[in-house]
Amino acid sequence: MYTYTAAETGLDATMPLWVQEGGYDAWAGRMKDPEIRKRVIREMRTPSKEWENNLLAAGSPDNVLLVGFKNDALKPLTGKTLAEVAKLRGKSPEETAIDLVIEDGSRVGTVYFLMSEENVRREITLPWVSFGADESPQAPEGIFLKSNPHPRAYGNFARLLGKYAGDEKLIPLTEAVRRLAALPAQNLSLDHRGLSGQSSESADRFR
Repeated sequence: MYTYTAAETGLDATMPLWVQEGGYDAWAGRMKDPEIRKRVIREMRTPSKEWENNLLAAGSPDNVLLVGFKNDALKPLTGKTLAEVAKLRGKSPEETAIDLVIEDGSRVGTVYFLMSEENVRREITLPWVSFGADESPQAPEGIFLKSNPHPRAYGNFARLLGKYAGDEKLIPLTEAVRRLAALPAQNLSLDHRGLSGQSSESADRFR
C-alpha cells in the first residue's frame, strides 16, 4: 500500500468501460457522437456494480485533481480540480471530463481523494501489509516538470518511516523497514533481497 488518502489514474476512471473499448481513438471518437455522449454522462452520474466510478467514489468533483496533460494548451489547468475547470467552462463536471479527454489526446492524469486517514492508519498496523510507491520513477528535471506526479512517487517511504513509524509510532521503525524491503521481496520470491548483512542460511529463516 501507499500511505496517502488519494489515488492516481486518469479521467477514464470516471467513464463506463464500454465507451473505452478499442483504445483511445475509438473512445474519443465515440464521445463525439451526441447520443453516445448523453448516455456516457447519464452513466457517469449513476451508481453501478458493473464498473468502478471514481467520480462518484470521490464524492464530489472538488475531490478530483487534474495533474497530467499532454496538450500544452491545457497545461495551465494542471493542479485545478474538475469542479474548478467545469466552473471556468460553464459546463457540468461530466461534460468537462469528456471534453478534456478529447482535447488532450489522452486519458488525462488525475488524482482522486477517495480514502480516509483512519483507514490508512489501520492498514499500516496490519502485519501482512507491505508498502510500495505504486508510481513510475520520474526525474525531478526536464520534461518531467511539466506534469505533477502523485506525491507517493517521492514521499511514500519517507512518509511511512518519518510520520507513521517515527513521529506517530504506529509501528516500530524496524518493522516499517522490514515491510518496505524484506516482505515485498519475500512476496515476489526474490531470493536474499531486502535483508541487510544476512547470509543465505540466515535469510532462509525469514521465509
